[in-house]
Amino acid sequence: MWEARQSLVSPTALGHQSAISLQAMDSAAAEFIYSIRPTTALITFHVDHVSLADRRVHGTVFIDVPMQLMADLVDKRTGQPIQPTDLVNPDKYGPLVLTISLEGSHDPTTVLAKPFSDYRYYQPGLSFPSHPGIYGIVGDATFGLTGVVNRFPEDAYEVIIAMTISLPDTIAYVANGTQSSTLPAIDEATQDTNMTGYDSSVSFPYRGVPLMVLWIERTSLSALFTFALALMPLIIALVLFHLILVHDMDLSTTLKLLFAALFTILPLRAVLVPTEITSVTLLDSLLGAEVMVFLMVGAFAYWREMWQRRSPQDSDTASVK
Repeated sequence: MWEARQSLVSPTALGHQSAISLQAMDSAAAEFIYSIRPTTALITFHVDHVSLADRRVHGTVFIDVPMQLMADLVDKRTGQPIQPTDLVNPDKYGPLVLTISLEGSHDPTTVLAKPFSDYRYYQPGLSFPSHPGIYGIVGDATFGLTGVVNRFPEDAYEVIIAMTISLPDTIAYVANGTQSSTLPAIDEATQDTNMTGYDSSVSFPYRGVPLMVLWIERTSLSALFTFALALMPLIIALVLFHLILVHDMDLSTTLKLLFAALFTILPLRAVLVPTEITSVTLLDSLLGAEVMVFLMVGAFAYWREMWQRRSPQDSDTASVK
């Protein structure tokens, strides 16, 4: 099934088209996101954090099975409809396992399985949640990401995710007289409020297909702040160059200031670049270029000093002649 979906879409081809920003919420709120389609289940991947060491996104999977959809579940052995309260009853259908299949564009299929009794059924008439049905945590999940880490702080990542719900062998979903072992479902994604420094968005390239493209990138404010701090040594170098020209500083003072300024660059890499990024980044290239600027300023100061020392000698020689 995944091979067929891969032939339909790829992260490179889709890019960031028609993307919707993820809602930021805590996991308690994400658990009670309900399906906007009363005859379709909702599977939500709640993004907790991104690990750049192994280039993976980690999160939690939640489900909502609306009450109207549950009314179409039957017992294969008897052909009788299953009452929602019986579905989560430990003495009836509760021990049966509901299976969620997770497929990522860079991972083999993984399965999360929990018995119905581990979920909670919220009946109609309750003030919360406003939509009756089965809600609950399925489990933790992780997906591999496509992205270029060494573009930091302009790095961005994406992954194709497909999540489906399979019923136990003794339960079937009936639609238009046809039995199915899977529930109609739509996929959704949310972002945890503690996941700072990232903007996440999601797109759904094919209507009716449980497939989404998750896109994660640095916030504009985070990237701007990083570049602003990284450019401070360049500003210092330009000020120092101006002082050399205007105030005619001697070489000894200039070199002392240069060495002091160079030491402002060394800690910046450790402060600005996440420790889990070990490769050379765009920021490293910028800091390296600033070191070269400092060396050029030092070379200019040395050349200027040598020229000034030579000029009086040339004048004295000319006067003797």
